[in-house]
Amino acid sequence: MIKFLICVSLFIAQSFCFAREVLSLEGIQSPIFLPSALYLSKEKKLSLSYPDTECLEVRKRVGKKNIGFFCSTSSKAFMRDFGIFEKQNDENSVDRAIGEGAARYALATGMSTYEVAPFADKEIKSYAAEVDCDEAGGAVYRATSICHVVIAVLKNGRILYSNILLKNHVSKTDGSKVVDIKKFWEGLHPTDFR
Repeated sequence: MIKFLICVSLFIAQSFCFAREVLSLEGIQSPIFLPSALYLSKEKKLSLSYPDTECLEVRKRVGKKNIGFFCSTSSKAFMRDFGIFEKQNDENSVDRAIGEGAARYALATGMSTYEVAPFADKEIKSYAAEVDCDEAGGAVYRATSICHVVIAVLKNGRILYSNILLKNHVSKTDGSKVVDIKKFWEGLHPTDFR
C-alpha cells in the first residue's frame, strides 16, 4: 500500500511539473502569466512558417479549446499576412497624432480595415481593435467570428501580436473576454520597450 501511495504521489507531482512548463517569447520576460480562464501552449505552425517569429497558442481552460495565439516577430511577411500595416499620415496630422498618443499602425482583415485604439499601458504600450475573423481558414474568407487583436512595438522593432477569439457567430461559442485579454497584456514585462 505504501509503495502504491508513493507511486501515485510521484505521478501527481510529475503531472504538476509538466503542467507548469515555463513558456517564453523573445522580448517578454518569463514566466508569462495569464488570467485563470486561459492558458498557453506551444505553437509550431506559425513559428516555423515565418522567420524570426515565435508564437504560443492561447487556450480556454474550460474545454481546452484553442482560441487564438500570441506572437513575437520581426518578420515583414508575418506583419503583411496578418494585416498589420503602418498608417500613412500627411504632414499636418503626424504632430497631432503623436501628441495624442495615436498608434502608427492599423489592422486589415479580408473584409475591412480597422483603426487601433490604446489598450494596455502598464509596461508595454499596446493598441487593439475588435475585428472580423474567419476561424475556418478555408479558401474563401468568411467573417463568421469576432476576434480581439492587440499589437505592440518594442524598442528593438519587434512586434508583439495577439489574436484571440471573442465570439463565433455560427457556432454561437464564446472565446475569451476582453477583460481577461487586458489582464494578460498588463501582466507582460518587456525585456526591451519604448
